[in-house]
Amino acid sequence: MQALAGSIARELRAPLLQLRRNLHAMQQALPPPTTKVQAQTLGSREVNALYRHLAQSDMALRHSLQVIEVMLGAVNASPLDRAGFTHLSAADVTSRAVQEFRFEAGDARARLKLEVMQDFSFRGDEAACLLVLSTLLRNALSEPAPDPPPRVTLTVDTDHVVVRDNGPGLAPAVVTQLFEPFSPPRPTGSTGLALAHCQRVMRAFGGRIECEAMPGRFTQFTLHFPPVSPAERDADRLELLRRAQAALGGKRILVVDDDPTLRLTTRHKLQPLGAVIDEAPDGQRALEILCNTRYDLLVLDLNMPVLDGYALTERIRQGHAPANRDVCIVAYTSELAHMTSAKTHKAGMDGFVSKPCAQLPLMRALTEAMEHTLMHARTEAAVPAGQARRAANAEPDNRVAVARYLKPGRNTPLTGYAAGAAGSIVLLERQRLEGFRQLGMLEELVNDYLPEIARLVDKLEGDVSRQDLDTSLETLHSLLGMSGEAGASALYQLVRRVYVPMVEDRRWPVDSEWLLQLKSLSMQTAEALRAYGAAAPKSRTR
Repeated sequence: MQALAGSIARELRAPLLQLRRNLHAMQQALPPPTTKVQAQTLGSREVNALYRHLAQSDMALRHSLQVIEVMLGAVNASPLDRAGFTHLSAADVTSRAVQEFRFEAGDARARLKLEVMQDFSFRGDEAACLLVLSTLLRNALSEPAPDPPPRVTLTVDTDHVVVRDNGPGLAPAVVTQLFEPFSPPRPTGSTGLALAHCQRVMRAFGGRIECEAMPGRFTQFTLHFPPVSPAERDADRLELLRRAQAALGGKRILVVDDDPTLRLTTRHKLQPLGAVIDEAPDGQRALEILCNTRYDLLVLDLNMPVLDGYALTERIRQGHAPANRDVCIVAYTSELAHMTSAKTHKAGMDGFVSKPCAQLPLMRALTEAMEHTLMHARTEAAVPAGQARRAANAEPDNRVAVARYLKPGRNTPLTGYAAGAAGSIVLLERQRLEGFRQLGMLEELVNDYLPEIARLVDKLEGDVSRQDLDTSLETLHSLLGMSGEAGASALYQLVRRVYVPMVEDRRWPVDSEWLLQLKSLSMQTAEALRAYGAAAPKSRTR
């Protein structure tokens, strides 16, 4: 019991300290107190800081609750509920784990490296898998490295995920009993309950976790996953399509995005639903359409000219388009997911999907959002208009949070990667490109996306030469969405590594070569994408 209490205290100390730091930072961002009844304003930097600290606090709280669940599960040896298992992408889940950890611990950005050699699918629970990966990351970066700073590489390949660090390693006697709780004693005093839980999760998935280490050199954990047969994947796809068609078939959907190419690809992804799909190039045009036509669902970009997604949502909820006041609104954006979670909730949206997003996850997300809205519509039948929505939005845990699949409190970035490398760089996400080929859109992708990416890179060079930070961020935002949607995974990752700290810190990158690297990588990507398009077989689907 003494060891258990000590382990709980150690595990909860970090997230509670994070909460305290965020509360202090929020206090600093607020305007000076006064006894006078007067309006007080905040600048955009302070507002963004508040949203960032709010999101970090939410993650720290969720981590604390997960720790408690892990400890209770380990003590009670309770099994995982397999009823909720779904087919997941290893690259998607691993990418989310890295992004959340980087967001939670900003100093970890330069110490984590993700390599996806070959994506694969597995059947399991996303939250449980994320907890396993975050446990391994936290352990790896908490130990002093013989060659500081400590670094961790995550590699996704075929049927396994490897987490390797350059830390102090482990003695053979420790490795052999590493996943047994309370034995042997760890150098840090840890009970080992967290790693025992990791093994229990992996076995519930039908796989296992193994550890290899060398004192003074490294520690490496390998997560082995059982294969998913093509028949299982096809059955899962057909069931999702059936459910999506039942929820959205015959419904009216308005896709709002200032990029015509992205509107086109979104339309193609949603065509199998059997819905009526219209488009709008900006928020103002969308509002005009909504004033005249009743819609069931808005798929809404956030960063747009004239009227952005937040302003459009505010006008809709205020009744500027009366017939659509309670329409289901899902943000579809490449904005930073963790901050966007709090912002879309505050704006009154029903959730969001992060770009890029493949066809099936997008369908799943919109289906869940629509089902959630219909459920609340039944409540609103007995409650004054808008009151039920306000009551639902008052509590974050009751909000729909759209991701690869939806569960309360989970707004999730959806990113993917696949094999296809030049040297050690994974240039193209072949799984996404294959999806475009099956949709009959690969030729359009090459002809439309490549010139637009080149135009954005040229524009960015001009923005940087003028030292225009705000315009550079807008261009990077567009380039982030475009490269991700086009399956340019290496370019997407580089743009993201540049864009995120620029948004959060409001300053230029420290590395003076970042723009040259981005230009070089965009040219390599264009060459690889053209070669892929020329070699790919033509699809019969259109």
